[in-house]
Amino acid sequence: VLNLGVGASTETIDQLIASRQPQYVFLFAFHVSDDNSFAQRHTKISETVKVCGAKLIVGGNAYTIKNYPADNTIAYDKYCATFKDFADVQHETTLAQTTTNANKKN
Repeated sequence: VLNLGVGASTETIDQLIASRQPQYVFLFAFHVSDDNSFAQRHTKISETVKVCGAKLIVGGNAYTIKNYPADNTIAYDKYCATFKDFADVQHETTLAQTTTNANKKN
C-alpha cells in the first residue's frame, strides 16, 4: 500500500499506476474547488487505471452527486463511504459497474 498523501498531482498518480500496475487504486477526495477541473483530472486517472486493468475505488464527499456537473461522467468501480468499506473491497469477488452522475446518487 502506497499513500501519496494530500495534493498528489494527476501526473504523479498516473505515473505510479503505470509503473506499479496495482490491482486497486483508491482515491479519496473531500473538497472540490473547481468542479470541471476535478472531473477532468478524475477522468485522466480513470483512463490510466482502466488501461492497467486495475479497479478504481473512490470515497469522500467530492464523489457525491452535488460536487460534479450533471453532464460529466465520473467513472469508478465502487464508492466506499468508510475506511472499513475500502478495506473490505479486496475480499469482494465482483465490483459494481461504472457509475455515472446521471444514474447513481451516493
